[in-house]
Amino acid sequence: MEFGFPQYSDDVANPIDKLKDTRDRRILNTTALFFESVRLATFYYFKYREELDVKKMAKKGFYYSRLTDSVVCYFCNEKIQFGGNYEEETSSHAIDEDEKCPMARFPLNGNVPIIDPHSVDNDSYSKLNWMLQDFMAHNVRNDIPNKGKKIIFNPNIVKEDALKETFVLGTNRLSTFDQFLKYLPEEIRPKKNRYAEAGFVYTGFSDIVMCFECKGGLFNLHVEDDPIKDHATFFGHCPFIKEYVEKHKVDVKLQYQNVLKPFKEQDKKLLMHHPMVKNLLFQGYKKSDIKNIVEKHVELFGHFPFDIRIFKKEM
Repeated sequence: MEFGFPQYSDDVANPIDKLKDTRDRRILNTTALFFESVRLATFYYFKYREELDVKKMAKKGFYYSRLTDSVVCYFCNEKIQFGGNYEEETSSHAIDEDEKCPMARFPLNGNVPIIDPHSVDNDSYSKLNWMLQDFMAHNVRNDIPNKGKKIIFNPNIVKEDALKETFVLGTNRLSTFDQFLKYLPEEIRPKKNRYAEAGFVYTGFSDIVMCFECKGGLFNLHVEDDPIKDHATFFGHCPFIKEYVEKHKVDVKLQYQNVLKPFKEQDKKLLMHHPMVKNLLFQGYKKSDIKNIVEKHVELFGHFPFDIRIFKKEM
């Protein structure tokens, strides 16, 4: 089974094992941090990105959180504070299967490692991870609408009361930004009121914001970014931004790119090669039930869950 290697635009996380000098700006959702390539892209603003091995950090499950200016494991929330011993703490993280971090159970988790197209192995698991990376990057690049997609907030940052309100109101969207990058000087801090006005809410993960209406996501934000223009350019199908641009006579061209990437039969067959699937088969679950649940989950989220028990609950 052969897979071609796609070309990536400058603002979509690239699976090649390096940190680019240009900003990746679009993100599918907060769970895209399951992808090593996306975690690597979050280190764009990390102060020590040139001195330390950020590739190793991303590989071990860590991403750079601009919220707290710290390096955080996405899978267990272990935090390396600014100025900590990054190398030592990264090396000792998730090396024992008895540890609480799901990364210690890899590949029985949802982590999607970087697959280098120049040295991709012939085994089905490597092809599966490349397919997941390709699928995610295509959906981000072409902004595929997904009616089932939900915004996953960090419950420790975004208050529960805020989530009960309707985000149609700009004041409610703004309330999600209460903890937004407060340590940054005002002159270099992205303007939260501008993002709220543009339809975005803050997720509580790093600096990831998402539109309440279309669920389009942005990260690696800069103070000089124009959220209205970015929203219209990257997520031109969004009803909210279309109405906003028309009402306020904003001089920006709405971009439409929605080219659906089909989830082919060969892709579905590859899903059955994931270690989670093999584990479920070994435990006696029916292949047809596993197939249906896995396909549904991956089509909705773009990756496997961090814990096999999530699949078990659905069967």
